[in-house]
Amino acid sequence: MNINKSNTFTENSSIYLGLSKLAGLWFALFAPVVFVIIGYLIPFGDVQTLSNILKLTDTYIGKGFLFLTITLPSGYAFDRILKILNYFNIYPKRSKLSIYGLAIIWAMHAFYVIFLR
Repeated sequence: MNINKSNTFTENSSIYLGLSKLAGLWFALFAPVVFVIIGYLIPFGDVQTLSNILKLTDTYIGKGFLFLTITLPSGYAFDRILKILNYFNIYPKRSKLSIYGLAIIWAMHAFYVIFLR
């Protein structure tokens, strides 16, 4: 019996699992709050409310929160899309590269828009 052990990146690595669990937790806790802010407070808020939201997003803590709110749920969603494709035995060419590459490009774009612009 020949057992092949490779040192490649697998889904069982602690960094991958930790990041995936953090993204799922962030998506479950903070995404509804952001949806309420975007859906109800901004359209129906007065000038004072909008001014306070803009002041909050100009701080580094607010920018970091926005960055994590954009990148973590999108990375989690792309990972779930890859798992669904694999569940239905759909294996596009370079699927991991394209899915995770798209998530990284999305994160770099969010970083550019939030911090550098």
